[in-house]
Parts: sequence; structure tokens; C-alpha cells
Amino acid sequence: MDQELIARSMRDLAREFDSCRDLLVALGNENRQLIFMALLESHGGARVGELAERVGLSHPATSHHLKVLREAGLVESYRVGTRSFYHASTRLDRWGELARVTSDAERFVRAMVALEARGEGCSRRDVKDVSDREERPDDHDSL
Repeated sequence: MDQELIARSMRDLAREFDSCRDLLVALGNENRQLIFMALLESHGGARVGELAERVGLSHPATSHHLKVLREAGLVESYRVGTRSFYHASTRLDRWGELARVTSDAERFVRAMVALEARGEGCSRRDVKDVSDREERPDDHDSL
């Protein structure tokens, strides 16, 4: 893989990560993961109070996490009278974006591992050598 192709691949991957940032942030929080899992188990949806009790959070905290999940397109809600019910979103496009970025990142890492195995990439030894040099001051640094 030449340097131009690597740079282009990195730019493409960075754009993909940027387009999925809200998903990654939403799913990167353990409480939101618990809420999302609870929603997957709640056929037909669940109310904030039910979710709060199931995951051990306050009502306001659960509402906040649901808002983040909703803004990321992972959760939807519907109303029945004055009651709001939340459920996992059926927007498969968001899951497709997430699957693509993780697949592309894995493919990029696999290519880097293959380059390293052929002696063409940056090895861990090279990184260690650089960090060792950075830790040792040059002669002129002590002046």
C-alpha cells in the first residue's frame, strides 16, 4: 500500500467516523448501553419510569440518556394519550453506518498488520525505538 493510498484511506475512514460520531458517543456510555438493552427486551416499548427502575437510574438521568439515544437515531418514541413509550429504532441505516465504519477500520488495521509482517510498515519495535530516543535527552538539551 503506497503512502498516497494510505493517506486517502485514512481520510475516508476519518469521514466515516465523523458521520458515526453521534452513534459512537451514544453507545459509548454504559448507562445508555443498559437502557438500549432494556429497550430491546421491552417488546412494544417502555416508559421512562420503567426504564429508570430497570437500570437503576433516576428518572431525569434516564430521560437525558434517552434523548441522546433518540438524537443518534437509535431510539424512537410514540405517545398513547399523555404517556410516552420508547423503543429501539428500526432505522437500519444507522446500524449500517456503524457496521461499515467498524468493518473499514478492521480492514485498514489488517492491511497495516500485513505491511508490518512484510517489513514495510511501522513495527512496534520502531515505535519503541522512537519513544526511547524521546526519553533520552540529547547532549545539547543539557546546556
